[in-house]
Amino acid sequence: MGASVDVAVIGKATLAGGRTVVAATEHGGKVLLQTQDQDGRAESFAGEHLILATGYKLEMDRLPFLSGAMLQDLRTAEKMPVLSANFESSVAGLHFVGFASMRSFGPVMRFVAGAPHPAGRLASQLATLRRPGFSPAPLKAMG
Repeated sequence: MGASVDVAVIGKATLAGGRTVVAATEHGGKVLLQTQDQDGRAESFAGEHLILATGYKLEMDRLPFLSGAMLQDLRTAEKMPVLSANFESSVAGLHFVGFASMRSFGPVMRFVAGAPHPAGRLASQLATLRRPGFSPAPLKAMG
């Protein structure tokens, strides 16, 4: 979602985003970490404690359940679906929540704490939809 930012955490730690770990070794009781940024520039970090976290990159065309026609009709911004206030994409009836809704609704959508808002919006919207001839199948007991 744009350029990475290095931020001091209360003057005690540095966050260095947008990098790929190339190698990690131990030397003299410290962790030596070699990274590469998005432009291929190498950078090294050394410390007694390093915390690494993975990122998630959304690639709509790698979602096997979306047909080519859907992908063509799907409006995106920065490779993420553009959503209505009800989490609906430009493909009628196709909604996205969670990480995929972050571009339209903000970073809280990455976390469980962001779940109540889309749950309420979708439940309200879907409860009011009536399709002619549509009757939900009864649930069958499992096992």
